[in-house]
Amino acid sequence: MEALVLNRALISIALTAIGIATPLAQEKTTSAYKEIYHHLVALKTVSRTPSPDGAVVTLTLQSGAFVKLRAIDIDYDRTAAYTDRVVVKPTAVRMLLTEKSMTLVFSRGWLAPVWEADVDAELVRANFPAYRARVAAEQAERYKSNSSDAVIRAKCERDWPDDYVMRNYCEERQREAKAKLNGR
Repeated sequence: MEALVLNRALISIALTAIGIATPLAQEKTTSAYKEIYHHLVALKTVSRTPSPDGAVVTLTLQSGAFVKLRAIDIDYDRTAAYTDRVVVKPTAVRMLLTEKSMTLVFSRGWLAPVWEADVDAELVRANFPAYRARVAAEQAERYKSNSSDAVIRAKCERDWPDDYVMRNYCEERQREAKAKLNGR
């Protein structure tokens, strides 16, 4: 019995070390497998994610294995930031304690078995840095765009405090001028 408890503890430490288990993930361990809930998984693929043909997407993993996933189980926002990774949203990850494989469990009983080597634990552990950089750049661009619109609105409001038709005309002309300057 002590060997089984020690074995589970070592497996738990190993799973955390390779990035499969995180402090936010909920875990359930039995004698045959370990399940981790509410966790994103990055799969190593040989090419960019194909667009879904209907409801099912077939992926070729780096090991040469194929896996079929439902399109709704892929996180397309995070996946778009990478060329050879697909980020999926399983409801649970079931890791067999005796093998180097795992089963991704999705809603409605959809299962996808994958090899441990096909999972990019480092990308998950680093919290998807390319995705975060892309989101930050988009937010900065949106802020930059919104701040210039606010400046235009404030200028036209000062120039035409009571005449809303002229204020609207002023804002349109200012936006046209901004577009011309940005187009240079």
